[in-house]
Amino acid sequence: QVYASVKQLTVISAVLIVAILWLVLNLLYESQIESRLQKLIAGFHKLAGGNLNFTVQMPGRHELADLTQQFNQTVDKLRQAKAKEDQMIQENLARADRLVTLGEVAAEIAHEVNNPAGIILTRAELIRDEMQDEANDTYLEDIEIIIRQTEKIADTTRSILHYARQLPQSFSDTDLNEVIAQSIKILRP
Repeated sequence: QVYASVKQLTVISAVLIVAILWLVLNLLYESQIESRLQKLIAGFHKLAGGNLNFTVQMPGRHELADLTQQFNQTVDKLRQAKAKEDQMIQENLARADRLVTLGEVAAEIAHEVNNPAGIILTRAELIRDEMQDEANDTYLEDIEIIIRQTEKIADTTRSILHYARQLPQSFSDTDLNEVIAQSIKILRP
């Protein structure tokens, strides 16, 4: 009977040891899985926050490692797409800056061409008006050609200035007395 009790106690002890060992191993395995899942969840939180400069490290050959590898590949593709988008934005900003500069230069050129063209047009019209009494058709035709061509120049510069006015402009103080004096000088026959 002592032998049966010892045998029964040994079996119970062995079962308890196996159960405890199984419980300890199960807890270790679950904590390891939970730790791996927490790493992956932390990666998702970084991604959701807009951070693309990271990778989740998960060594081993198991389903979570495969899932982590796919996650890292997705983050890498997003990083590449973001870099490409940033490059396109920079190129578009540079192009817009060049267009603004071109518009400013075109406006300056148009302004510089328009002023002499206006003077030529005004003077040609004055000459035409004075020569109509003299009835010199050859000169009148030449003056009409000068007037038409100068009007074309003025139309072209107005178009350029119209385009340039759509861009942001800067204003400065102007001496109106000087502007009036120059206008009178130009219009005087």
